[in-house]
Amino acid sequence: MDIVTIVIIGVYTLIYLIVFIIQYSQIKKQKDIIDSMKTFIDIFKVDEVKKYASMREERIKGDLKNMINNDEKAQEIIEEVSKNTLGEVHEFYKEKTGEKVGELFNFCVLSLKQFSEEERKLVLDNHFVKSAGTLKKALAELEGNNNAP
Repeated sequence: MDIVTIVIIGVYTLIYLIVFIIQYSQIKKQKDIIDSMKTFIDIFKVDEVKKYASMREERIKGDLKNMINNDEKAQEIIEEVSKNTLGEVHEFYKEKTGEKVGELFNFCVLSLKQFSEEERKLVLDNHFVKSAGTLKKALAELEGNNNAP
């Protein structure tokens, strides 16, 4: 082997050594990047993020409830809206059920009119405990109108 061949082999060896060192440093950097990405991904586990979101939502709801409970003006507005709404519902209920109750009441009075005095007293005392007085008064008025000339 002559000196030129040895020099060429030495240069190749030196070049391979430099390439190896560069590749080793790149592999090490990539490994560090992959490790940091794993750590980053571990931070953002889906279950943990969902837990955090639900905890935050619960806290916001709690804060809102506290704000509403502590704020007198909000409390007054809520009460006023509730009263107005309940009043409207109550009036609607009275209007719709009042007609039906009136029809049922008239039917009861007319049905009771057909019974004898003893039967009426028995039915009123046993079946119409709470409304017996009102039914008796209506029967008396109905019989009074029928007896009038």
